[in-house]
Amino acid sequence: MLVLAASFQVDCFLQPLPSSAFLRSQRVLPLLPHQQGRQCWRTAPCWRTRVRSQGLDAEQELRAEKERESKQKELEEKIQAGNAKDAVALLKDNMAVEISMEQAIKLLDLIPLDLSAETENEQQVLTSVAYTGLKNRGLLRGFGCIQASPQYLPYASKEIDVEALQETIALPMSALTPKNAQYGWLAAGLGLCTVEYFLALNAGLDPLRTVIPFTAFLFVVDRLLTSGAAFESAYRFLFPKYKEKVIKHEAGHFLLAYLLGCPIQGFFLSAWDATRAGIRGQAGTVFFDNDLSTQLNANRVTRTAIDRYTIVLMGGIAAEAMNYEQAEGGASDESALVSFLVGLLPPWQPQQVLNQARWAVTEAILLLREHRAAYDSLCDAMARGESLGTCISVLENALMEFEELPSEKRARERASLYERADSNEVREASIKDMDGRIAEKEQRLLQLQKEEDEIRLKIRELGREGSTTETKGSMWDKSETERFMSTLLKAHRKQMAMSSSKSVDSLLAEAERNRRLAEIDLAIKKLDVELEEVRAKIAQMDQR
Repeated sequence: MLVLAASFQVDCFLQPLPSSAFLRSQRVLPLLPHQQGRQCWRTAPCWRTRVRSQGLDAEQELRAEKERESKQKELEEKIQAGNAKDAVALLKDNMAVEISMEQAIKLLDLIPLDLSAETENEQQVLTSVAYTGLKNRGLLRGFGCIQASPQYLPYASKEIDVEALQETIALPMSALTPKNAQYGWLAAGLGLCTVEYFLALNAGLDPLRTVIPFTAFLFVVDRLLTSGAAFESAYRFLFPKYKEKVIKHEAGHFLLAYLLGCPIQGFFLSAWDATRAGIRGQAGTVFFDNDLSTQLNANRVTRTAIDRYTIVLMGGIAAEAMNYEQAEGGASDESALVSFLVGLLPPWQPQQVLNQARWAVTEAILLLREHRAAYDSLCDAMARGESLGTCISVLENALMEFEELPSEKRARERASLYERADSNEVREASIKDMDGRIAEKEQRLLQLQKEEDEIRLKIRELGREGSTTETKGSMWDKSETERFMSTLLKAHRKQMAMSSSKSVDSLLAEAERNRRLAEIDLAIKKLDVELEEVRAKIAQMDQR
């Protein structure tokens, strides 16, 4: 014990004293050669460096907490001031900054919807960063929870015919065919003209010179200035069912875009709403897909991006068919889908387009049914005139009923099912497939050998038909040719018999090479025969 204590004291006094730089930088001194195996002595608080380090850590944590509180207050001020751009940038650069769901709703509502060519890209980037930041903080659980892959989608196969579609969704194919909306507007116009005609007659006016021309003039002006918003508003007032169908239709687009991870910039339930927002058009949901845009610019679009976009496009038709067993709107969605697929490089064929449309609408209906509670809540929020942020909050509240989201549960179960697959069945299927491939290659090998034999036979026949007169420089004498070919074929057969250790692929490649060499020999033989004939004619002419 005395020796050990003395050794410890000597070791401690032999250690060089740390400099002031050591205390500032908090570096750990390396062990000296004679101190290996005595780390416990080296880390003894001889100069209280550990207490110093703990004090510095506490100071750093205090400064970090103050900075976080400052950023938190700054975020609240920017949201209150309506500065969406700076608020989104603050969320992006400071992951430690927290945001409540109420603040998230306000932030999403603050992002302006501007589809002009000058600012569209900037607005999309701002929207995408906002959705990503809120998703990473756990506020948008349902956003992008479904991937456009067989593991996550209800209908796993990519091929579907009409019978399979009708059996899967329990709806006839006719329910998915949008009616021509022009007929409805034409009927409404004729009805309005009829009412005006009789009202004008009762008032003692000539309807053909007063009321009807004036109505036609207003219709043209409305189409030119507001894209038909005024007359559509009148139609919605006269037929309340139309407004309900528009809400059901757009809610289908909205929900599927949200679940598939396409940021939503806004939605309009009438042409008048779109006109007031500075957008000429009709009711619709404004969303975008960053991946698809990038791939289109590079002319390399993946099947996943195509599937995601087409499912969202067919969401409106699927929603109407699910609610009313007949889709009335959606003709423009079908046109957009066809134009998109035909415009790809290479363009899709008609049968491919039809299959993709059937597959996309099937997936859309199954997903809407799977999230029916969230869909109904979204329809109610839209009918109340709620904002974009509030609608997303309603969706998230409705999705809270799932402890595990349906798509995530499906992906987990399918992965587990694949893992539990019987290995013997997989092995037997693999062996059977391998045997089939080997049989095909062996058949091809026999075919190549047969073709080679036929070519060699033609060479021998040409040798017999050729001139028997020897010419100077000729190497294709009849007996010489037969002897040479016989030797060559025997050597070839012997080599094939001895190459049992070779793979079928190598034998197949060798047979293909031999067949090509035989074709070359045949071409040379034909040229040699022609040369002999020419020489024979020259010899005859010399004799004359």
